[in-house]
Amino acid sequence: MARTTSYLPGAIVACLMLAACDPSSAATARAYRIKTLDQAIGGPVADARVGDVLMENDKIRLVIEGGRKSRQFLDQGGTLIDADVVRDYAGQRGGNGLDQLGQIAPVGNLYIAKAVEEDQVRITDSDQGAEVTAAA
Repeated sequence: MARTTSYLPGAIVACLMLAACDPSSAATARAYRIKTLDQAIGGPVADARVGDVLMENDKIRLVIEGGRKSRQFLDQGGTLIDADVVRDYAGQRGGNGLDQLGQIAPVGNLYIAKAVEEDQVRITDSDQGAEVTAAA
């Protein structure tokens, strides 16, 4: 039996990535601590809680888990736990998004985020955008 490979999923992902990289966009990233879950993404597997950090621009929204004991696999904060595109439909905003991300964390050579206190996840804003740094 001949094995076939479909390149369609990869092609779709590549097209979406190219569309998200519009150089004419003047939007910059913003980051802030979530004070109410209405500010979070929401969705089937959303894990954001009050105190986590939401980082967004005009295309995508991400949640980085705040510094504390985690409910996720790696057990400590500072990892990416929620993600979604910015949605135009008002019914999918205000904590009603479509997050389907579990957790993304760097674990190569056992290097993981180790943010267990709130001040170990820091937000830095500038004219060029925002940066979120987690203790390691």
